[in-house]
Amino acid sequence: ISGQRKLDEALSASGHEAMDFDGNFQRVGSANAEPTRAFVEKLSEESWYQDTSNVHGLPRDDGSQVIYLVHDDQMRHDQPVRQPALEVFERPIWPILAVAADFFDGSPEGLALSEQHGQGYFVRARLLRILNGAALETPADTSFSEVRAHRVHVPVLTSDRVEFTVGGETLCIPAGEIYEVNNCRPRRILNRGAKSCVHLVLEYVRKGEAVPQDTAVTG
Repeated sequence: ISGQRKLDEALSASGHEAMDFDGNFQRVGSANAEPTRAFVEKLSEESWYQDTSNVHGLPRDDGSQVIYLVHDDQMRHDQPVRQPALEVFERPIWPILAVAADFFDGSPEGLALSEQHGQGYFVRARLLRILNGAALETPADTSFSEVRAHRVHVPVLTSDRVEFTVGGETLCIPAGEIYEVNNCRPRRILNRGAKSCVHLVLEYVRKGEAVPQDTAVTG
């Protein structure tokens, strides 16, 4: 199956439910982030200010900007909506998407879920920029879709002065390293570097995956 076809299928699939996991971070793998970095560095400043609200529709005053690649304002859990910026970034981010999808769908549990319910899919994707000197504080997610998707961060532009904290544990993640983060816990990205940092943020849904009743909050 071609990479393009696999990506199109992953973006067009539909289904329900993913889960919280035991821990703050889980390493997914690594991929070449250089093509994505090259495209990011060509972006104009205006590109980062086309959307001035955060993912929940509130004004951004936290030193961060976002470019949506796959997103809808209703935060629905199926039928992902491709944004115009995906046309630019689809090709360079493909190696990262492939590693993440294979990690979740290629495990024994993932293979069983795929066989029974069908292939997983990226329900949301975005480029997140955090200005130098800024700290992005994010509370634990509680919405229906967010707690049923695997949240993945991939630093594209970063330095050893960028600290990512989840549930009290802090990592400095190198560019191209792919980590799932537990979005059911509070998170903080602190950029102590001299330049802005950029993460590719993905949310992946494995269809049919159960949600622990004590962490799933509908809304």
